[in-house]
Amino acid sequence: MNLHLQYTPYVIPLLLAALISIWMMIIILMQRSRANLGLAGLSLAIVVWVLGHAGEIAGTDLATKIFWSQVQYIGIALVPFAWVIFSYNYAHPDNPMPLRMALPLAVLPLITIGIAWTNSWHHLLWKSTYIKEIGVFTEMGVTYGTWFWVHAAYSYALNLAGAIYLFRFLGNKQGVYSGQRVTFFIAILFPWVANIIYIIGLTPFLPVDLTPFAFTVTVTALTWSIYGFRLISLTPLARDFVIEGMPDGMIVVDLQNRVSDMNPAALQLFSLTYRETIGKEFREAFNRWPHLQERIGNEAETMGEFTVGKDEQERLFEINSTPLTNRRQRALGRVITIREITERKRADEQLRQLSRAVDASPVSIMITDTQAKIQYVNPKFCEETGFTREEVLGQNPRILKSGQTPPETHRQLWETITVGREWRGEVCNHKKNGELFWEAVSISPVLDAAHQIAYYVAVNENITERKKIGDVFASARDQAMESSRKKSQILAAVGISLQLPMRSIQRSVKLLQEPGMGELAIEQKRVLTQITDRSQYVITLADELVDMIKLEDGTLRLQQNLFSPGTLVKTIAAPMSHLAHNKAQSFMTTISAGTPEKVLGDEMRLKQVLINLMAHAIQSSTGGNVSIRTLSLGNDAWSIQVTDSDKSINEAELQSIFEPFHRPQGVSTEEELITGLGFFISKQLVELMGGNIKVENQDGQGCIYTVTLPIKIKPKNSSSPDTQPLSQVVLRKG
Repeated sequence: MNLHLQYTPYVIPLLLAALISIWMMIIILMQRSRANLGLAGLSLAIVVWVLGHAGEIAGTDLATKIFWSQVQYIGIALVPFAWVIFSYNYAHPDNPMPLRMALPLAVLPLITIGIAWTNSWHHLLWKSTYIKEIGVFTEMGVTYGTWFWVHAAYSYALNLAGAIYLFRFLGNKQGVYSGQRVTFFIAILFPWVANIIYIIGLTPFLPVDLTPFAFTVTVTALTWSIYGFRLISLTPLARDFVIEGMPDGMIVVDLQNRVSDMNPAALQLFSLTYRETIGKEFREAFNRWPHLQERIGNEAETMGEFTVGKDEQERLFEINSTPLTNRRQRALGRVITIREITERKRADEQLRQLSRAVDASPVSIMITDTQAKIQYVNPKFCEETGFTREEVLGQNPRILKSGQTPPETHRQLWETITVGREWRGEVCNHKKNGELFWEAVSISPVLDAAHQIAYYVAVNENITERKKIGDVFASARDQAMESSRKKSQILAAVGISLQLPMRSIQRSVKLLQEPGMGELAIEQKRVLTQITDRSQYVITLADELVDMIKLEDGTLRLQQNLFSPGTLVKTIAAPMSHLAHNKAQSFMTTISAGTPEKVLGDEMRLKQVLINLMAHAIQSSTGGNVSIRTLSLGNDAWSIQVTDSDKSINEAELQSIFEPFHRPQGVSTEEELITGLGFFISKQLVELMGGNIKVENQDGQGCIYTVTLPIKIKPKNSSSPDTQPLSQVVLRKG
């Protein structure tokens, strides 16, 4: 195909428009921003459109004009598509248009290009074509076909969608974006107006399509708007997520000292709005804060601090003003950042207080890194060890090692702190002069923000004198324990030694009371009875002394056998009822319903406890009733109560009734054969059985002695006594 072209001055404006678009495209591509590739594509499509239109005007025959019109339609069809891609990506900088959305939008433009190049077959785009002459100016005249209106409607829809994306995005922006909104409005409106004028034939001069010129203006305006209002080199995404979201206040001031922009943090800090600040002179906008103006002044670069509020409401701020320049280092204004430092100042003061406290600490403090190199020691450390701070910094704490601390201690120390736990112990170190001293050491790991060990803090207290005093006390304690052990041995030996002659005396008295030994006088019988009672008292005292010693040194062991509580009570009741009747007292025994048939325990020791309680109840009374009964306390416990109804025990005696060698008040001379160990031993035995014992006064007269024990029916595989505590213990007197 031969193309016939001739020069015409009407192509010069079109070529200039193409050069401008190419220049804009180069500027855009130099920014290397994926978000603005749509704008670069728009520039390229405009270049194709403008060059195609220039070829159409320069063509001298219809075939040449049709060819360049077809080239022109590549740009015409793709400009709306590139425009909507650019608008979407600019409005969604963090989420560019995905391919699944872009590809369907490209279908109709590609079809339009295909129809333009095959129009001679179907005439869907142009029904007819001809050369239209206007003076010396010629262009291709057309009668539009059906597809042209489909293409025009689709193109306007894409242009409208792009405009909506931009205005919705910029409508929520403040500050620097207010200038962009004006520029974008001009850039969007200009091609619409130009295209409508051309289609309806109202071109004011020659009938040249002004649309590509308008789009050239659009690309230029958009490029200047984006890269001229850069703040001054920030994309919208950066501004939204960095400046808008930054916690520090930021104010942009131009060369005329007018406020160009403020972020939300600055507005909130000064309780201002965009309307009150943007475009106003700095002193006017911030006339309520003269101290701020004093710190800033007209200096391009300055730093300072100022306060807001008083007393507890006072807040401290750091202000920093830096020059704002473009890439050519031409001054554009100033950026003022304001950061609240109230908490930082308080933290600094707390650190200073802590530092002073550590320096004045009465204990030695040492800080090491994770490689065990000393980073800090306080004055007390130097005082205790004799080393200066300069001598130990960077050294390993082993310079204090004396060799007196077992290696196992050091091994446990490092195993503990290296896994993030605190270690406490005692170590023997040496001073610079070689003198040994003991320290109580506490070493704690300190973690960083990533929860990794950053360093170790050791707090050491000199306990040398305490150790010396402790050694003295330990020696005294050992001597006291040895003395107590010997005393117990002597008492045990005395108890055993007393039992043998007393039992021999009892046997002799019993022999004298035999009928074959002759009739005894009344006085002789009384004396023999007294001898029997006194010897039994001595035997009981000896037995209880031995029990007390065993209880104190932990050598008394309980037997674990199954026995019947009811049978035990009945066995004790016979001799006790005889003793009660001798004192004109009634005696009653009750086995309550629910009393366990069998329990596991030491029957003989429990019998010893109950005899002590009943003997005390009988001997403390001169009449009335004495009773013993069993009670069920559920599945876990049972109890035995001994009750007398004669007289109560005064409160002072109740407080001391379980103390060793206690004697009841009001007991007559004949009844003073009481050792004073019965209640003490009974309490120890019951607690060893896992139970409890209590004596209380009744509301009227008399006392209640209550022993509560756990129900155990299965022996354990251990020879040691079962001392499992009760879930419920009831010991009452009263």
